[in-house]
Amino acid sequence: MLKILLRRPILTLFVTLSLALVAHASYLQGQGLDLSTFRTWQAYLINFSLASIIIFILGRLPERMQGNQGFVFMIGSAIKFLFFFIFFYPFFKEDGEIQNIEFASFFLPYSISLSIKTLLLLVKLNRA
Repeated sequence: MLKILLRRPILTLFVTLSLALVAHASYLQGQGLDLSTFRTWQAYLINFSLASIIIFILGRLPERMQGNQGFVFMIGSAIKFLFFFIFFYPFFKEDGEIQNIEFASFFLPYSISLSIKTLLLLVKLNRA
């Protein structure tokens, strides 16, 4: 099953994040909250976009640079955190504190995409 999911990692990432966004949106609506209030869909979109770029780069590294996959992975994660601190953190801190719902709006898609990237990297490294 894992092999099938990782054959098309960007599609797997898209489907997984889409399902998570639907579940997240349903939860927020159930609480009487709006998706745009916490920049939820933007967090999913940015995490999908950046993770897709990282996955694409990891898949296209030349043979002589295969040993640098871990560095690409870590730099990609750092860039994602940079995006958080530039685009989300100031918005979340406007009221003086970051609520759990605000934190979850960024952290859920981040952790899902991180898990998929980690699985992909582990599979690639085990093949080498």
